[in-house]
This record gives sequence, structure tokens and C-alpha cells, in this order.
Amino acid sequence: MHAPVQKFIVRLPDDLHSQVKSIAKEQNRSMNHEIVNRLEKSLVDDESRDLSEKIVALLLQKVESLEQQLECLQPKNQEADL
Repeated sequence: MHAPVQKFIVRLPDDLHSQVKSIAKEQNRSMNHEIVNRLEKSLVDDESRDLSEKIVALLLQKVESLEQQLECLQPKNQEADL
């Protein structure tokens, strides 16, 4: 069973319309299906990018914390060598 759909009119510049029409034809899809498919992918990409940015921020915080811990340990190691 299909999810409920909403009709939405969108105005495309002629060149973009031609491009979507050509790609849809190559993929044996309707223009509507091609547009919906690409829009869904872009939203997933946005979510993935947001998640990736959060993971990178957490990793950078962890690296900074580990670097601080190393700095605290280094003077103790240097004194032990003397």
C-alpha cells in the first residue's frame, strides 16, 4: 500500500526541466519519480552530513582531551628520565 501523497506544483527553468526529462527517460522513470527520488536522496544526504559533522566534533573533542592527558604525562616522564 502506498503512503498518502500530496500534489505540489513546482516551476522549473526550461533547462532544468529538459535535464530532468532526459534523465528520467534514460532511467525509464517518470519525471515525477525522478524528482521525488532525487529529493529523498538529498534529504538523506543532509541527515548523514549532520550526523557526520556531530561525529567529527565528538572525535575532535576526544583527541583534544587525549592530547591534554599526554601533556600532563610528559613532564612526569621527563623527570623520571633525569
